[in-house]
Amino acid sequence: MKLAQVEGIGFSIPTTIVLPVIQDIEQYGEVHRPEMGVMIGSLDEIPSYHWQETLNLPEDVGAGVFIHEIVPNSPADAAGLEQYDVIVELDGEPIEAAHDLRRHLYTDVDVGDDMSVTFYRNGEQMETTVTLSEQQDML
Repeated sequence: MKLAQVEGIGFSIPTTIVLPVIQDIEQYGEVHRPEMGVMIGSLDEIPSYHWQETLNLPEDVGAGVFIHEIVPNSPADAAGLEQYDVIVELDGEPIEAAHDLRRHLYTDVDVGDDMSVTFYRNGEQMETTVTLSEQQDML
């Protein structure tokens, strides 16, 4: 896409993002995306002081996604995830920032899939399985 009023600026969307959207629209008439039911932030969005003092992360953890909030009765809630858990892997794939989590959800898994989540809680590495539901429209 090119903005008509600004010369020399163009935007592109990777085909890995576009193709699943096109396929969903062709098949269902709308986009179907899985959701965990979490509000998240990247660790690099908060001062590193809080990584150990607030989130109790081991010093060797240098990236991940922390959970701001769990949506009640969501897949994450059912899997036992909690506020301030720090997700570091999904299905064995490292998650360094929020965009990694979203990319995994939107390109690697589908509604109804079981997804392995490796996370830290109070300094201890843990793992759970989340069964993904369909993303609900937010009003």
